[in-house]
Amino acid sequence: MAKFNEEIFDVNALTEKDLSYIGVYLQALLTKEELNKLKQDWKSISSFETIPLWKFALDNIDVSYHKEEINKEKLIDYLEEKRRIGMAINETSLFPCEGFQPAILIDEIEEFIRK
Repeated sequence: MAKFNEEIFDVNALTEKDLSYIGVYLQALLTKEELNKLKQDWKSISSFETIPLWKFALDNIDVSYHKEEINKEKLIDYLEEKRRIGMAINETSLFPCEGFQPAILIDEIEEFIRK
């Protein structure tokens, strides 16, 4: 069954009707392909009389947060390219800067990224 954060509300207070709504809402979060796969899996093991689709969805859909991580290697490659063409970095952008030694700051940033 889907795992609920009990710090937000009391799971024991949910009625079967509440759970059926949640199961339907979870289905609404799926892509068309994911929903079709869910339905195929449900049909292959059950019928509506045995397990309702909302309950199958509640038991088989996981909800989680996935923050996309920065691709460190791409960022390092980008900084190396900027170092190669002699660009400096300020707080908001990379820009050409005469008389500045960009390798020092870029090296510091690269060292921080690699940690």
